[in-house]
Amino acid sequence: MDFKLIDLFNYERGTRLVKSERIDGQYPLVTAGENNQGVKGFINNINQKIFSNAITIDMFCNSFVHINPFCCDDNILVLTAKNPMNRYCLQYISTLINKAKVRFGYGKQYRIGSLEKHFISLPVLPSCNENKFEIAFEYMESYIKELEAERLEELEAYLLTTGLKDYKLTEQEKVILQDFAKLQNEDSKRGAFSSLEDYLLYGGSLLDSKKQNFITHALSCLTQRALKSLDTSKWQEFRIGDLFEIATPKKKFDANKIKFGGLYPYVARGETNNGIRGYITQDTSFLNPANTISFGQDTATMFYQDKPYFTGDKLKIFYLKLAKLNRYRANFLIASMRKSFSIFSWGNTSFSVKNLQEVKVLLPVLPLDSIKEDSRNYTHHIDFSFMESFIKEIEKEHFLSLIEYYHKEMSAYNEVLETNGGGH
Repeated sequence: MDFKLIDLFNYERGTRLVKSERIDGQYPLVTAGENNQGVKGFINNINQKIFSNAITIDMFCNSFVHINPFCCDDNILVLTAKNPMNRYCLQYISTLINKAKVRFGYGKQYRIGSLEKHFISLPVLPSCNENKFEIAFEYMESYIKELEAERLEELEAYLLTTGLKDYKLTEQEKVILQDFAKLQNEDSKRGAFSSLEDYLLYGGSLLDSKKQNFITHALSCLTQRALKSLDTSKWQEFRIGDLFEIATPKKKFDANKIKFGGLYPYVARGETNNGIRGYITQDTSFLNPANTISFGQDTATMFYQDKPYFTGDKLKIFYLKLAKLNRYRANFLIASMRKSFSIFSWGNTSFSVKNLQEVKVLLPVLPLDSIKEDSRNYTHHIDFSFMESFIKEIEKEHFLSLIEYYHKEMSAYNEVLETNGGGH
């Protein structure tokens, strides 16, 4: 049955807060964006209202659930339930809200007028009163709990398959990663990784079981942070034009003119879910090949695509010239390129192919005495083995934390089953 959001929730807009006036503190600041639950920092401004147990919706209709206290700016609408709802029911409704975001963007933003017209379809049960129905809160809760258990089962299967479930780092691996671990610990104090577990369980596209996209994207982000701790004094700069062939997609598909729900990934310029906006079925002769990197020309978003895919507008395809591209090499290269592109100002000619080819990327190299005399072309001594081993170590370290989280969540889930607990 369809329900108006404003019949279920009280709502208000956050308070405007420009970046220069933010005071570092303890409360997450939610603003417009798809990443990290919309959190862009932590503040302690006394004039900002503190919310909790709420759903947020930004100007692009990105919706998240925030149980713990948080603040937000004026690009955020905060929805608090008129009648008590637990996090499972809030998450169920937030996921439904997210389905509408394909209709919003810079040209058409989600504002109070949009909210006041927004309907969602919820499961209902017959009421004791004739011709009336009640929202099936218990069903919504159990549905999300089942998804949570399913995600945990998938995680366990993945860990078993990859040999990571009982993996212990060797002393050599601990030495390799000690700087990264230190960096990760410092960032976690600021909440940089606080939403990874939530995203694993509740990220919108992950409810469709696209977990591998999350893993690939998470590894790329972690690698980018880890590179900051490495000694790169003996590395060498390489032109992107020497590393990659930069090609135009075989065909550009307009997102407003295609039907989602198909077989193949549709890659756009978004910052999450590996750039995958959805799945479509089109003429397979227009598929771009797997084991390439998709690059958003006006956003500098780039992702490794391990399966054939279609694309939207303003994307280029990067083919590695020097070796076969796999996810380990791709994650390292992407992290290095993102560092290079961070100095660019986008929205002008800086995204042309000619300029892309001239961008320089810092990469690890082999000692010259380890290279055959006839192979001493400067692009032939890139240390791909180091790249792969480095990413593998990050993966191991990352999944160790997920293993710990897995055991904690499964224990809590089993307790819920045994006690038949929960409520709304």
